[in-house]
Amino acid sequence: MPTRACSCRSRISACALNALIDTSFLLKTAETIRLGTGIPQIFNDEVVVPAFLNRGVSLEDARDYAVVGCVELSIPGQNLRTA
Repeated sequence: MPTRACSCRSRISACALNALIDTSFLLKTAETIRLGTGIPQIFNDEVVVPAFLNRGVSLEDARDYAVVGCVELSIPGQNLRTA
């Protein structure tokens, strides 16, 4: 069952996008946002990863970023490493 068809407690849905993302995924993301339920979040890896690199985060860690709270981006296991 697709996630968008499920009843969930969280109204926040998030995805990370980059140039390699399949068009069908982009279309499903747009369809889900169009439903008008919840609080969609889209993060651009092509902006987020370089922002972390500029702060001295390794490429491996920068690619493994996570969303904390509503929109704060961080590196798992590393306090105060935000983009």
